Amino acid sequence: MKFHFKDNKKGFTLIEVTIALVIISMMVVVLGDMYMNGTISSGKEMRKSKLQVESKSVLEGINENVKLSAKVGEAYAGYTGGATTLILDIPAIDNSDIFLYSGSQKVYDHIIYYIEGSNLHKLVLSDNVSSRLHGQNNLDQVILDNVSSLVFSYDQAPPSSTMVNTSLTIQNTGQGQTQTINVTAEAKRRNSE
Repeated sequence: MKFHFKDNKKGFTLIEVTIALVIISMMVVVLGDMYMNGTISSGKEMRKSKLQVESKSVLEGINENVKLSAKVGEAYAGYTGGATTLILDIPAIDNSDIFLYSGSQKVYDHIIYYIEGSNLHKLVLSDNVSSRLHGQNNLDQVILDNVSSLVFSYDQAPPSSTMVNTSLTIQNTGQGQTQTINVTAEAKRRNSE
């Protein structure tokens, strides 16, 4: 029995297949690298955006309380107002939106913002049980972490201040990269004693 082989040129040689695999492998590596870089960049932008939203939300809360305050306090409950501590005397209001009085004297709630380590705290002090803030009395909560710098500045020394400028710097490290966010805001008191 004889075997006859035809000389057929329609297939691929081992060298051609190897070259094709090398080219495909290189394309996979390049595309994978582009995908990973895009994912890292996207994650970085998402963290930055989250930090900006959080810090702006905190500043808006501080500004609202400044606007509601009757006075920027010098000292209260062992805290002293200054560059890293903001003391606000806010007229106490009941659930019917009526100002509270003790005799002829207006009653005040106090909100204190201060930095401890890298945490920004908000402390609510409300002694009057009729005040709508009384349910939060002695509530000391961390409203922002990773704070590297906090500065309150005033147009005049407390208690004569009418304008409060807040500058906040946040640093967050993720995936070996440190991101820094700087935000500032200014608020003017609308209430007066």
